[in-house]
Amino acid sequence: MKRKFFILLLTVIFFAGCSGDLQSLTKTLNKSLGIPNSKEDIIKIKTDDPYLTKIMADYYGKKNIKNINAYKNGITIQKTIINFDDNIPQYSLKEKIFDWYDNSQIINKYKQAIIKRGDIFKVYNNNLALLVNRVLTFNNPNTEFQTFDGHEYHYFNLSPLIIEYNKNNEIISVCLVDYIVNVAFNQFQDQNAPVNVQANIQFYFKKAGKIRNFIGNNKFNDALIYSSGKANLSINNVVKQDTINTDSNTNISNNNQIVQTKLKFIKKLHDQGILSDKQYKESVQKIIDKYTK
Repeated sequence: MKRKFFILLLTVIFFAGCSGDLQSLTKTLNKSLGIPNSKEDIIKIKTDDPYLTKIMADYYGKKNIKNINAYKNGITIQKTIINFDDNIPQYSLKEKIFDWYDNSQIINKYKQAIIKRGDIFKVYNNNLALLVNRVLTFNNPNTEFQTFDGHEYHYFNLSPLIIEYNKNNEIISVCLVDYIVNVAFNQFQDQNAPVNVQANIQFYFKKAGKIRNFIGNNKFNDALIYSSGKANLSINNVVKQDTINTDSNTNISNNNQIVQTKLKFIKKLHDQGILSDKQYKESVQKIIDKYTK
C-alpha cells in the first residue's frame, strides 16, 4: 500500500513539475486521496444526509476554514478560531471559545437548517457532549483534556451537544465540537502565552441514532438545557453545566469566569424569548447562589 502511494506521489509530482503548476499538483494529489477540491466535490460525496452536506459544503474555501471532509455517516469542518497572531493569552482561551460558539455562523446555520426541514433541535449540557463524544468516536477522554504528542491540548467538553429530532422523536443528526489548542513555544505553564485554537465541528448522521441505546434516555432528560420545539429550558441543567472543571487549584477568578459565562448564556436565552422574566430571575439567582457562596 505504501509502495503504491509513493509511486502515485512521484507520478503526480512529475506531471505537475512538467506543467510547473503547484496548484495542479495539490488538486491532483487531493483527488487521488479522496480529499475534496471544491464545494461541488463535497456535494458529490454520497452521504446519509445530502441536505445537510450541501448546506455545510458552502463553507468550503471560506476564511479560516482549514478543511472540510464528508463521508457516508457525516461531515467534519475544521476551522481556526484563534490564531497566534491574535495574541490571545492562554488564561482567556475558554472565554473566547465560549464567545465563538455562541456566535458561530456554522452552528447557527445548522440550527436554521433543522427548523427549515420541519424538525426540532435540542441542546444538552457539556457533560452529555463528552459522553456522546466517547460513544461516537470510540474515544476515552477521562479528564477535561488530553495531551497529544506533548504539544497540544484536546478539549472535548467546552461546548454543548445539539441533536436533531424528527416528528417521530428519532435522532436525525448530531453536532459535536471539540477543540485542539496549541500554546506558543509549548509554554503550557505560562498563562500569558498566546494560543492557537482549531475547532473540530463534527456532524453525525444515521450512525448517531444509536447513541441512546448506549447511554440511556434518563441521561438525555437530565442533561437537556432547552428545545427549539418548546420553551422548556431547565434552569437546573444550565447551573449544572460546568464548562470549566474545578480542582484543587481552582481560585476565585475561575469561579468568576464560570459565573460570567453562565449569566451571558442565560441572558441570551431571555433575549430570544426562550426564558420568561420570572425564569430569567430565578436562574440568575441560582447561579449566583452556587458560585458566590
